Amino acid sequence: DLVPVKVHALPDDEEELSGTIAGIVDSADQRARTFPVRVRVDNPQRAGGFLLRDGMQAQAVISGRRRSVLMIPKDALILGGRLPVVMVADMTSESEGVAVRVEVETGIARGELIEVTGQLSAGQSVIVDGNERLQPGQLVRVVED
Repeated sequence: DLVPVKVHALPDDEEELSGTIAGIVDSADQRARTFPVRVRVDNPQRAGGFLLRDGMQAQAVISGRRRSVLMIPKDALILGGRLPVVMVADMTSESEGVAVRVEVETGIARGELIEVTGQLSAGQSVIVDGNERLQPGQLVRVVED
């Protein structure tokens, strides 16, 4: 979702930019009753340099509705390819399965968890320990954590 970002140091016609939420800090600012949020904003180039400069402050008001997302441990991600990959145990019995490689796209991270989308659904057994050494089709024994 796009977030409107106001930069008061810019001329009126360029004051509002759009950004996307890149992360939410785990702990709230108790006095302000807020959660710090990281918003990623493109910095367009203009004549004479970039529009945003060091020291400029911005303000964003984020409102939204609660949505249901799939979160997995960050340690389950295998990085380095075109897309991040997760190894999933395709269960063949109650405690054994076959490793399956699933490409995912990542979203917002919160603590040790990260939002993922792709061919992954709630209830699947995501492999966290030893996942980087597994090959698709390899037999795995599932141990609940």
